[in-house]
Amino acid sequence: MRICFLYRDIFTERKEEADVYLLPFSALGEIDYERELKGESGGFESIARLSKKKNAVVIGGCTTNLHGIRKKSVAVAEKGKLIGVTDKNFNFGDKSYRAGVGVKVYATEVGKIGVAVDNDILFPEIVKSLSFCGSEWLFCVKEKMPLAIEQVVVRANAYIYGVSTALCAEQYAFAASASGKIAFVSTEDRFVGELSSEREYRLVEQRMRGFSGGEK
Repeated sequence: MRICFLYRDIFTERKEEADVYLLPFSALGEIDYERELKGESGGFESIARLSKKKNAVVIGGCTTNLHGIRKKSVAVAEKGKLIGVTDKNFNFGDKSYRAGVGVKVYATEVGKIGVAVDNDILFPEIVKSLSFCGSEWLFCVKEKMPLAIEQVVVRANAYIYGVSTALCAEQYAFAASASGKIAFVSTEDRFVGELSSEREYRLVEQRMRGFSGGEK
């Protein structure tokens, strides 16, 4: 899979050959659901139009606002259509935003992709759920460039749960393969990186106390 990271002049007419485009939180800004429904704003429309122009999947970070309830979110569009919005589940004490709930896997023409928002990518239960639900790739839009220890966590989760992971922050691209190795790191605008899906399954047995066979 070819992934293009866009940071500046996102909606200008330039051609890059990629299957997926990743945009930071600054790309879409704040999106008010009520205004979107009334046609007074076009945040979701803009990402849908971009996906049509690029003939690809576009994943972009944003802040969503529903009657004053603000969340960190990621919108996903494919070939002219908005196919979903994923909200951040874990909020690190920032009272400006509310936490969402649940994870989503999107079936696209390039395969099943799981989406994690910001620091959700650091939580094993999020990565595990997305992997178990069939994600072939995992994408994350992060507000700040990950620390060195956070990169280690992303690589470890990619390795443990067998799902290649690409992460976008402001002017920063990072990816880890399912083997836990760094696939690429870049601060270049419109950088295009290659990331493969390594779908390998292993038999893991475990002995547990309990489950004695039911009532006697």
